[in-house]
Amino acid sequence: MTAVAVPPPVQDAAPGRTLRRAARTYSFGFAALLTVALLITNIATQHGGFGWSNQLANVAPMAIAALASAPSIIGGGFDLSISPLITLTNCVFVVYLLPHGLGGAIAVPIMLGTGLAVGALNGILIVLLRVQPIVVTLAMFFSLQGIDLIIAPNPASVPGTGWVRHLATTVGAVPGAIFTIGIPSQVNMVFEAAVVIIVCLIQSPDFRRRITGLRRGAPPPAPVAPAPLETPVEVAP
Repeated sequence: MTAVAVPPPVQDAAPGRTLRRAARTYSFGFAALLTVALLITNIATQHGGFGWSNQLANVAPMAIAALASAPSIIGGGFDLSISPLITLTNCVFVVYLLPHGLGGAIAVPIMLGTGLAVGALNGILIVLLRVQPIVVTLAMFFSLQGIDLIIAPNPASVPGTGWVRHLATTVGAVPGAIFTIGIPSQVNMVFEAAVVIIVCLIQSPDFRRRITGLRRGAPPPAPVAPAPLETPVEVAP
């Protein structure tokens, strides 16, 4: 009678290794737990009511900053100039646009153009000077902070009426932050989708064939042999 070796039972992985694997798989887990903990704490401490409009209004600037950071983080970089840039657009609106009668719909493209100009300047410095994004955006961070202090050395407020106040509170029965978060997020999704499509098209072999003048299934051009060199012949006198 022959003995059969039975393999030992497979032991479970160490708890530490399991936690690390779960953290890598569910990278959003810590943020989700922190959000739930802060939400419970906020509800427990706000005895006068939770106030969805006020809570969403507080979240809106951070959500917009997160949306603005997403493209640079996806591209492997980081943008540190977003926080003072948000303050700069706010200062431009309160100090310059609103007192001069430009606080309506015309203010939106002006503030978007301000952010676009700063972002384009960051991109040009990073691409042309070959400087790390964190260095360029950190320098822009301090520069924008100085500009913010020059424009608005003292806090200022907007009037109690107007579309800005509605977005900060409610638009009818709907919290205004739904629009301030929802519209930029949709625009950001369309922009990122367009970028992904363009990158996929550029990296596709068929696109490269078309750029180089080749077509799918067409044989590559035959190599051209170099012309033979003529050897000079010396004629004896």
